[in-house]
Amino acid sequence: MLSTNKFQSSQGLIPLLVPVLLCSALCAEPILPLPQHPGNVFLSTETVSIEIPESIQEKTVSIQVLDDVGEPHEGVEIHKDRSKVRIENPGIGWYRIQFLGDSDDLLRFTTAAVLAPVDQPSPDDPPVAVDAALSWTEGASEQDFKAQASLAELAGVGWIRDRLRWREVQPSSEEYVDDTKYDRNAQMQTDLGMKVLQTFHGTPEWAVEEGDHRGRFPADLRIAYRFAQAMGQRFAGTVQGWEPWNEANADNFGGHAIDEMCSYQKACYLGFKSAEPDLTVCWNPCGGINTDSIADAVLRNRTWPYFDVYSIHSYDWPDSYDRLWAPTRRASSGRPIWVTECDRGMAPDPNSPVGDFTESDGRLKAEFIAQSYIHSLAAGSSKHFHFLLHDYKEQHGRVQFGLLRPDLTPRQSYVALATLGRMLNGAKYLGQWVREGSPQVQIHALRGKPDGVERDILVGWSEVPGNWDKRGKTVADWALPTNLRVEKAVDHFGRTIGTEAPQLLNSGAVFLVLPLGGVDSLPLKPREGIEWKSGEPNSVVLQLRTPSANRMKRVQGWTQEHERTLAPGEKGDFEVSVYNFGDRTVKGTLELSDSPTGWTIDLKDSEIELEPMDRSRIEVAIHRPEQDRGGEDNWLEWVFIPQGIPDNEFEKSWLAARIIDPSSTK
Repeated sequence: MLSTNKFQSSQGLIPLLVPVLLCSALCAEPILPLPQHPGNVFLSTETVSIEIPESIQEKTVSIQVLDDVGEPHEGVEIHKDRSKVRIENPGIGWYRIQFLGDSDDLLRFTTAAVLAPVDQPSPDDPPVAVDAALSWTEGASEQDFKAQASLAELAGVGWIRDRLRWREVQPSSEEYVDDTKYDRNAQMQTDLGMKVLQTFHGTPEWAVEEGDHRGRFPADLRIAYRFAQAMGQRFAGTVQGWEPWNEANADNFGGHAIDEMCSYQKACYLGFKSAEPDLTVCWNPCGGINTDSIADAVLRNRTWPYFDVYSIHSYDWPDSYDRLWAPTRRASSGRPIWVTECDRGMAPDPNSPVGDFTESDGRLKAEFIAQSYIHSLAAGSSKHFHFLLHDYKEQHGRVQFGLLRPDLTPRQSYVALATLGRMLNGAKYLGQWVREGSPQVQIHALRGKPDGVERDILVGWSEVPGNWDKRGKTVADWALPTNLRVEKAVDHFGRTIGTEAPQLLNSGAVFLVLPLGGVDSLPLKPREGIEWKSGEPNSVVLQLRTPSANRMKRVQGWTQEHERTLAPGEKGDFEVSVYNFGDRTVKGTLELSDSPTGWTIDLKDSEIELEPMDRSRIEVAIHRPEQDRGGEDNWLEWVFIPQGIPDNEFEKSWLAARIIDPSSTK
């Protein structure tokens, strides 16, 4: 608390501070829709005018506008030429516009959104992001790409995730295509004020060795290094972050062992950083849940100096994030955690030809959005990308993910995302207020700039964990302290609902904007701390190659883990490659630093000298004794020790691989 003297001495500063605060709130560059208003997305300061499809203009007798709970809106006027309908003062929210013919029969419907005005996101790197995957929109024109990017920008997101096909950028080892949609999209998204996170997967055919396939990493990691270096140079200024692959542990993205992912990560990290030291290089995220065995491999391979951000994907229920992400926090080694894909898929309405949700499911999905982002921040993330912006279905159309409909008009969940983009601008997570005896009540505190000026924010809702059919049915008393001063309350669609907190909470999140320091009196439970591991990247990278026969897939939950195998009594011929990605010749020794008791490991030609960008391939014969049966923690660990160095762990290079019994069912 300020003393009287300090308060009095600061009085003279108030007239000086007010213009500064007002400028920070009012002088930022506003985000505006494109002139054509793609997707029928408007700001509340604009006139809402929706086109009537030409094919039904003469048949349309009346138009009905319904809000998110089905309440009709008055003030609808059809233009004289019957080309458009004007909606008077609809207010912030989501709307369904129904074109009716004779006898009020439904000819067609569309949707629209009205959003609060928004400025460019805070430079404080806001946590609200979205996976747009523009490049997945097959057959889209550059106008379509810009429309989607504009809708992401209007949602107030700070980062946008995209995809790149390696083979389209580098069709041969010596050829790069000069100008592609990826270059144009990255520049366009940057011009709109967003930061771009780019990922790629799929090795070009020219880079695939015999016995491999295009879904896997290139066997020669120098190819990956050079591509990362070229992409870092090429997209400098238009792509701020990179994930060097996508879900490499999964069958459809290569089915790699985690040690392979670690070696590949190191090579790509060094390539990107050699081109642009300030690039954010993320871990290439796994598919499924990040298990303890994944975290063990990341740590044993001393991988943490080779990522600036630990990326994960999650398709679980939000209330399980904190429990399931414990291995993620361990593997991150104190680096920021970004959730670069996240959602919980939902079945579309079987009667919808375009994959829309039923009205009730659409409301549930909109409520899910805030729950997902806030639980994510509480579980340790600093940035969260919802999957996916545009209409996107999987499992032969049985699961829908898109925030937008095929014609880019909004689903209710898009408006919920736009609310987060405004309310969590520049936000940092502070902690959870745990209500004893009320586990269904979720109340979380953040500090951010919801109106361009720093404020405290409380987010609250009530939900019982369960599948979609169990959600959206819980109501609870908020029971806030009476001395809590609320400047405004906003619902999950961005509508201001007063200057007091509603008495009851349901599954739709409510945001309370408080003065700075307004949550300090609450007994907040901070999120779990993450231990920082120090270390510097090393230019020498080790890689283990094994015959494809010595592999098996294990599944934990929905996480695929491809393990190297060796049966009791079996001998295997493996290979360790040593790369020098530095600019000086390196001499040293490859040694086995750890192996299971009783195993015989024969290293050949372990004295190594490497010129820059050179590779040495060393044969390793491994014999597992007949009597060695069972057990899961069969780790082999190699270390490269350069000549003439002090005993510094990070002057050495490490490779750790798990080898299991193929008869294991664990």
